[in-house]
Amino acid sequence: MKEIMTPKHGIRSAVITRLLIYSLVYACLTPAIGQENHFIIEPAGLSIGAEQGIAEISLAFALDPEPWIAVTEGEWLTIEPLTGEGPGPLTINYKPNDGPVRTGRIMFESVNGTILPAVIEIRQNQGLDPSLIEFRWSQLTIPYTDPMMIPNTGSASFRYLPWDQAVFLNIVGKSLLSDVPAWLVRNVYLPDAGWMAEMQGLRLPVDLGLLGYEIGQPVELIEYSWTVSYESDTIIPVYPDQTWTTAQLNQQTISALGRIGLEPYTPEPLTDYYTNIVPPVEVTDIVYIGCEMPNGDLDESERPGEINGCGPAAAANSLSWLDKQHDEIDVPDEWLKAFNEMSSLMRNRGQGTNDKDFIRAKLDFIEMYDLPIKVKYQDDALEGGIKSSSGNSTAECHDAKAGDMPTKEWMISEAEDDEDVEVGMTFPNGGGHWVVLTGTITINGQTYLVYKDDGDQDNAGGNDQGYTPVNVTDDGMVLPGISNGQVDIVVSESYDPDHIPLPDKIPFEKYCQSSKRTLPPGASITLSYPDNESRCYNTSVRVYNHGEKKGYQLKAVWNHNSGKDRTYVNDTGEPVTVEFHNDDHYDGGEPIMKSTFPFVVSLRKSFNPEGLSTDPSNEESFAGFSLGSDDESSDEFGNIVDPEVNYTFGIGSYFPDFPKRMDPAGCKKINIEYPVQADNRYWKNLGMVIGVSEVTVPGNLYVTSNSTGIMDTISITEAGDYRITLGGKSTPWLFEARLEIDDNLVFEFDNLGVPSLVQVDPILAASHSILTLEPDSAGQIVFNIENLGGTDMEWSLSHQQDWLTVNPQNGTNESEILVDYQANPDAARQDTIVIQAPGARNSPLSIIVYQDGNSSGINNLPVNQIDISLFPNPNTGRFEINITGLEPGLVSCRILDLTGREVWSYSSVINDKQLTLPVGLENYQEGFYLVRIETSLGIRVLKLILEE
Repeated sequence: MKEIMTPKHGIRSAVITRLLIYSLVYACLTPAIGQENHFIIEPAGLSIGAEQGIAEISLAFALDPEPWIAVTEGEWLTIEPLTGEGPGPLTINYKPNDGPVRTGRIMFESVNGTILPAVIEIRQNQGLDPSLIEFRWSQLTIPYTDPMMIPNTGSASFRYLPWDQAVFLNIVGKSLLSDVPAWLVRNVYLPDAGWMAEMQGLRLPVDLGLLGYEIGQPVELIEYSWTVSYESDTIIPVYPDQTWTTAQLNQQTISALGRIGLEPYTPEPLTDYYTNIVPPVEVTDIVYIGCEMPNGDLDESERPGEINGCGPAAAANSLSWLDKQHDEIDVPDEWLKAFNEMSSLMRNRGQGTNDKDFIRAKLDFIEMYDLPIKVKYQDDALEGGIKSSSGNSTAECHDAKAGDMPTKEWMISEAEDDEDVEVGMTFPNGGGHWVVLTGTITINGQTYLVYKDDGDQDNAGGNDQGYTPVNVTDDGMVLPGISNGQVDIVVSESYDPDHIPLPDKIPFEKYCQSSKRTLPPGASITLSYPDNESRCYNTSVRVYNHGEKKGYQLKAVWNHNSGKDRTYVNDTGEPVTVEFHNDDHYDGGEPIMKSTFPFVVSLRKSFNPEGLSTDPSNEESFAGFSLGSDDESSDEFGNIVDPEVNYTFGIGSYFPDFPKRMDPAGCKKINIEYPVQADNRYWKNLGMVIGVSEVTVPGNLYVTSNSTGIMDTISITEAGDYRITLGGKSTPWLFEARLEIDDNLVFEFDNLGVPSLVQVDPILAASHSILTLEPDSAGQIVFNIENLGGTDMEWSLSHQQDWLTVNPQNGTNESEILVDYQANPDAARQDTIVIQAPGARNSPLSIIVYQDGNSSGINNLPVNQIDISLFPNPNTGRFEINITGLEPGLVSCRILDLTGREVWSYSSVINDKQLTLPVGLENYQEGFYLVRIETSLGIRVLKLILEE
C-alpha cells in the first residue's frame, strides 16, 4: 500500500499494485493457517489482458490433500482440470474481451465438505479502443461562487454509446506536478442501452485539487486514463498495461444565472464530488431519459438576449421531450421558437425569471397551443395554486406544508411517473439556475442526478448533460456537482388524459367582466356575437404583450356588435394575453350599469390566419369607457404613490399608469381625461361605476366632472360596487372627471367604468305635446323631435287639416319642425300631428294643434297651459309630481318604463287647480322612465331618472 500526498487535500490512501486484487468470501472467514485445513490458491487474484489467452495458478492444502471440484462464474472462463484429488498446477483459459472490464470468479469446493470454499477473482481488462470515448477537459471559472466553497473545479465531458449492461466509469489522472495518479471520477453509473441505445453525452465535475493544483492556479495539461466495468471499483483502477492520454484543458467561464429573487445561503463545505460505492451494489430509483431530452444551445454572442435564459431553455427542453412521448401533445417543432416564446412569457430578454413567472409562463405556453398537460410543483417560498395569465389553468402545489423544501422522494417519484421535471437551485451568493432532469440513480442509498443545461450561455457549446450527487441536508437537497446549488423548487409536467380544451364560448354576465386568452405570434381570435339589435354588445380589447411586459394596453374598442364577427390578430411577434372586456350596459330596455341578463359570444381561434387583420375600433359610435376588470383584484393597475395623478384614457393607454390604490399617504387625487373621438347621442347621459377590491380605512370619495357638472360624494365602506349618475356631457371633445379622497379613506380599485346610460333602441320624444296658435292671423310655430335612444331613428309626420303644413315631413333622429298655419276666421279648431318612428319604443306620438277663432264653435282645448314638475329629478325612487293650472275634470297619470310597461298609475276627478302626487318607486331599477299626464287641457310627457 502506498500513500498519496496531495498539497491541497492532505493524505488520501489508495492501494497501487501491479495486480488488482479482489477477495470475496462466500461463507465464514477462512480459519487461520495451521489450525484447520484449507485451500491455498496462488496468486490470490489475477488481472489479465483483453486478448484471448491462458494463465496458470497453483492449488495446495494447508494440511492433508482432499478431493475437490472447481466451479466457474463467467462464460468467458474455463479451468483445467475441473476436479482433482490434491494439489497441482491448474490452467485457466479465457476468451477475448471487446467490451468493458469484466470480472469472473472460480470457486474451489471440497467434495467431502470438510474444507471451506475458496475463491479466486479474475479481472479482465477492457477490450475497448481508448478513442471509443472522446473526452474534452475544461478548467472552470465560476464567478458567482465562493472558491473556498467549491474546490478548484474542472470538468470532463465525453460521448459514448451505451453498452448491453450498465457500467461504472472511472477516470484516473496525473498532473505535470507529480507522476502519482489520483482517482478523479469514481464509479459513475452509466445506464445500459435498454434505457437509451443512441449516442449519449455526459459532463462530469472534477476536483483539480486532487492533482495538486491550488485554487486559481491555471491548468494547461493533464494525463488521464479511464475504464468502464460491469462492477464498481473499490481501489484506484491502475494496472500494468494502462494507456495514458495527454489532454489540454479549455478555459471556460460558467455563465448560468437565470433564476432571480433569491436569498444567499451558507452551505456545508464541499469535500468530495463522489462517494465510494462498495460492493455489493444496490441500484434503485433509476430513471433515464438521457440524450433523448433536447438541450438547446444558448449563444449570447450570436443571439443577444439569450443570456440568463436557463429558465425558458429548461422549460423548452422539457416540453419538447414530453411532445415526443405523446401523440396528443404538439409543441412547436423548432426548439428555438419554443425557447423564444417561453422566454417572452417568463422574463425580460437578457434577465432571469422568478419562480412564479416560471410556472405561470409554462401554463401560458400550454394554453397557447391547448396542450393536454398538467403542471405541479414544490417550492419553499410559493404555496397554493399558481394561475396562468388568463386565469384559465392552475399549477398544483404539492408541498407537505408551506415553507417546506422540495423533497428528493417527490422529485424521484415524478421522474418515475414519466413526468418531465425541472429543478431550480440557489447558489451560496443568492444567484440561481434551472436545469431539466434527465435521470435519477440511487446507489446504496446515495442519489445522483443526471440533468441538462447550458453552463456557457455567452457562447456556443456548453449544453452538455451533467451528473451530480445529491446531498440531503436539514435544509433540503444540495448539488455538489452544480456549485453546491441548494434545490428549492421542483416543477413537473405530465400528459393529462382528462384535459378539457378551453371553451369556444365566452359567457358575459355583467358589466366590466373579462375573458382572457393567450395567443402565440401570428394567431388570431374571432368573436361571433349574438344577433340582438337591442343590445350594444360593446367590447374593449386589451392586450398584455409578454415581450414588452408593460401591462395591459387598450388596443381596440368594438361597439354595436350585434350579429357581427370581430377579429383580433396577434401581429406583435411575441406571445400576448388578450382580454375581451364587456362594456355592454343594456338589458331588457333598462339602462343599467351592471347587466343581470348574460349573453354568450362564440370564439374561434386560428393559428395561421390568412388575410385577417384586427378589426378597427369604432369608439366614435358610442360613449363611455372602462378601466380594469371586475375580478376582485387590483393587479392590472400600477403601484403609483404620487399625490396627484393625471391619467388620459384611450387607445394605446396602459393600465399600470393608473393607480391601484388611493391613500392619504400616497395618491390622493386622480384626474381622468378621455378624448372624445366623435360627439354622439350616447354622451347624453353617463354613469360611473367604481369597483373596490379592498378597503383598509373607510371614508369619502369625492367625484367631480366639469364635463357634466356633477359633484357627488360616495361613502366607501367595504369592497363592492359603487355607482352614481353623472348626467350628460356638455363639452363636445373631452370628458373629464376627478376623484379625490378625504383624509381617511384608503382603498384599492377593482375597476372603474363610465358607461353610457342611453338606450340602444330609438326613443321618440317631442318638445311639445300641444301647440297653441295665434287665433286671428297666419303664422309659424316650431317644435323639436328628439331621439333619446342610441341607434338611428327614422320618422315621418302626418296630419288631417289643410289649414296647416309641417316641414320637413320625414327625417332621421333629431330635427326642428316648422309648422305653418293659416288665419282662422271661424270658430276654434284643432288638428293632430302624428309622429311615426318604426322601431322606437314609444312610437307613435301625437301633438295636438289648437287655434282659437272669431266665432263660436268647437272649443275642445282652452288656451291656457298647465304646469307640471317632478321633484326631485333625478331621484332614488321617492319624489313628487306637482301639477298647477288645472281645470275641473279627470286627471290621469301613468309612469312607464322605456318598453312601455306601466310601473305606476293614478286616475281621479278633481276640482282644484293644483295637484301634488307623492310617488314611491324605490324597488325599481335605476334608469330612464316616462311620466304621461293627461287632463282636459291635453297630454304632457316628462322624462324621469331613477338612480341609486
